[in-house]
Amino acid sequence: MLIRIIAASLWVWLLVVVIFMFTISARELQHGRSFFRWGPTEELFFISIQINTWARWSTLIVFVFVTSVQKLLGDEIISPWIINSLMDPKEHNFRTSWVETQVTTQGYYAFCVLTRFVQISVSITQFDFVCVLLVTDLFVSFCTTHMFWTAAHARNAKVYPREMVEPFMLDESF
Repeated sequence: MLIRIIAASLWVWLLVVVIFMFTISARELQHGRSFFRWGPTEELFFISIQINTWARWSTLIVFVFVTSVQKLLGDEIISPWIINSLMDPKEHNFRTSWVETQVTTQGYYAFCVLTRFVQISVSITQFDFVCVLLVTDLFVSFCTTHMFWTAAHARNAKVYPREMVEPFMLDESF
């Protein structure tokens, strides 16, 4: 029940933020400011690179998308493995060597720091890049949630054929 209340409050707050952003964007565009514009402009810079052509803009969009997908896969798969397996004192059967565990863990954390820098840098440039981050987050999270949900239900003794066909049912009567 607590998860539903928190989820509902997140959706309400998301609606407030979206309304706020639309209000700000309307005012910004009236004054000719460029944060809420889309596409390349003479004022658009990522770090110190001017993004004033469609080729540069497209390259940056692809770079942001791929970087974000990699970060989210690490967040959704590697981070839970670190927390639920590696840090679990009851877990004694590791399927990775010490070196592989260190390389995976430290690589993940280093990538997180560098990705955070990219995400912050791109987020303060222009709103279209924020939208790429948002769409990527939602897409990857949707796919990994579906994967974990399906796997959990397949392990459950109460798997019904209808659940496998309609994996997004919220019917809790089973």
